[in-house]
Amino acid sequence: MYMQVCFFIAIAMAIAAYQWVKHKGTKKGWERSSIIFLGGLLTIPVFIVTFIVSYGIWGQYGQETENAEIAAKRDAEDLFPDKYAQNHHNPSYECKEAISSLAKYDFKWNDSMMEPAFNSYSWIDTDTKVIEMYGDRAQVQNGFGAYKKVKYSCRFNGNTGEIISYDFN
Repeated sequence: MYMQVCFFIAIAMAIAAYQWVKHKGTKKGWERSSIIFLGGLLTIPVFIVTFIVSYGIWGQYGQETENAEIAAKRDAEDLFPDKYAQNHHNPSYECKEAISSLAKYDFKWNDSMMEPAFNSYSWIDTDTKVIEMYGDRAQVQNGFGAYKKVKYSCRFNGNTGEIISYDFN
């Protein structure tokens, strides 16, 4: 955000420099092409210098502030298991593959972008960051070819993404 502010300040200074040349040139009776040329010639370095100076003053402070805000938001989110999993190691794909491999016959996932496969997360151990995620958007085929809706779970380490256990019923 601070980069955009610095950019707009630089544009304003460049326009002011052009307007100054236009005012002086008009008073002295310069031709229009001379005013445009000299105004443009002055505008470019004014824009560059203003941008560099303003970004040097506010940019570093702004980046540090933005990084601190992001870190504070992430720390607050890490209190919840679903947000912790999203911010660190979330092995959703690996868990889906592992759960699918348990089926004796066919296994179908009925998840989508709006309805993810794992819709519920819970802490198993907050100290070691072990999380268990649950879901019910899958079907398993039985020996007769009929599909039955199943519930499944996957337990994993949130710090490493290592899958500890998985099952469906």
